[in-house]
Amino acid sequence: MANDLKLEPPIQAVIDATNAGDNKAFVAAFTKDGAVNDWGRVFSGRAEISAWDKAENTGVQSQYRVTGVSRLNGEILVLLEVTGNGYNGTSTFSFRLKGGHVDSLEIG
Repeated sequence: MANDLKLEPPIQAVIDATNAGDNKAFVAAFTKDGAVNDWGRVFSGRAEISAWDKAENTGVQSQYRVTGVSRLNGEILVLLEVTGNGYNGTSTFSFRLKGGHVDSLEIG
């Protein structure tokens, strides 16, 4: 991963919302028909993304720390250290953007 940790605003919004425990801001960072793919489990649209977030992200007090960023063919790969009351460890989050929002987030 590259050393430049500056993120595009929609991705930074996802990270900031997570760290603040703000479900509404987290969901608002996505397109209306966006999706989260969490290790093969896909949550499509803002209602499903909100439910996933409440159960597995902000709802378990996740905290993200960016440790690397790279960009490849329209994907922004963000290496994160995740802590909280759910998953704890390092994971790569692959973002695709559309119209100033996150269109897809793949965790894995």
